[in-house]
Amino acid sequence: MLDSSDNDAEMRVQAIEVMPDPPPITLDDIRVAQAEDDNLLPVIQALLDQKQPASADLQQYPEEARLLLAQWDSLILQDGTLYRKFQYPDGTVNFLQIVLPMKLCRPFIERLHSELGHFGRTKTCYAV
Repeated sequence: MLDSSDNDAEMRVQAIEVMPDPPPITLDDIRVAQAEDDNLLPVIQALLDQKQPASADLQQYPEEARLLLAQWDSLILQDGTLYRKFQYPDGTVNFLQIVLPMKLCRPFIERLHSELGHFGRTKTCYAV
């Protein structure tokens, strides 16, 4: 006869075995999610209009939009996708960072965790 701890352990093993890897996140997925994100829409629209909002107007935007708009000179729209230009203060390493919409943050981290070989929290956070 199995006691409840044996049964619990068996259920955990079964759950682990059937968990599929998270699906990949494509650039199209990101582009669509950015266009649907109320926090990113004002930023995208301002870039499309090529007009930086005045400081006095920033209060009308969500906090995330205000934080991004404060980085106006490092924002770029490329093929409809919002990026931030990254450069270390010493001028080295210049590349584009995708601005990830909030709804894709968890799926992105889960996918990265899976692709890294299920490292722990510290190594996954470092990779992000």
